[in-house]
Amino acid sequence: MVALGTVRILPVAHSTGLQWLWIIIPLAGLVAVISWLIRSGEPDGEHTGIPGWFARAASSLRRLSSLPPWASGGIATGAWTLGVAVIGFIWDVSWHIDFGRDRQLFTPPHVLILTGLLGIGVAGIFAIGLASVERTNVWRRFGPLHVPVSAAVLVILSGGAAL
Repeated sequence: MVALGTVRILPVAHSTGLQWLWIIIPLAGLVAVISWLIRSGEPDGEHTGIPGWFARAASSLRRLSSLPPWASGGIATGAWTLGVAVIGFIWDVSWHIDFGRDRQLFTPPHVLILTGLLGIGVAGIFAIGLASVERTNVWRRFGPLHVPVSAAVLVILSGGAAL
């Protein structure tokens, strides 16, 4: 410990267990929201071959918004992942100000950034799944998959970010 007048500077470890809660809590929140969407949705016998839980989530999204489920699900998931990435980015900048260059890649702020960037692809895949459940008339079809152009762009951007 170094004392500078009345200010004390304590040595700080780079990462503590509590900092990882910044990753666990948003993921647990996402799981809770998805679980609620599945529970509150109505089963739809029209979507044969599609997992019932996915059709129930689409039913909840249709009821909650004035958008098609594939659009509202993609927007909500994308907004969540961008929020996680922004929090990680801001935290990473302050992390570098405090500690300098990283000694390892998987610091809590980096994991938040990576979660957000890969989550953009998850938002696209979720939108594709919901469009397929709804059998929506979209940009392209690949077998049973109905692919909206916006969802394809999200998946491509996420793949590019992962490289």
